[in-house]
Amino acid sequence: MAKGMERLMVSIPADVKSEIDAVKQQEFYDKPYAELYRHILRLGLTQMRETTGNQRNPTKQLV
Repeated sequence: MAKGMERLMVSIPADVKSEIDAVKQQEFYDKPYAELYRHILRLGLTQMRETTGNQRNPTKQLV
C-alpha cells in the first residue's frame, strides 16, 4: 500500500451501491473501485466545505 494511505472498511446501503456501480460503468470503467471511492470522498469533502463555508473543519458546523 502507498505511503500516507489508510485502509478503511465502509458499509453502504444497497441503493447507494447501485448508484456507485452505475457511475463505475459509465465513467470509471477502466479504473479501480478504490479510485472511484477516493473521487467520491473528495467531491463530498469539497461540497461540505462549500456548504459550511468552513475551510479548516468541514464538519464543524454540521453538528
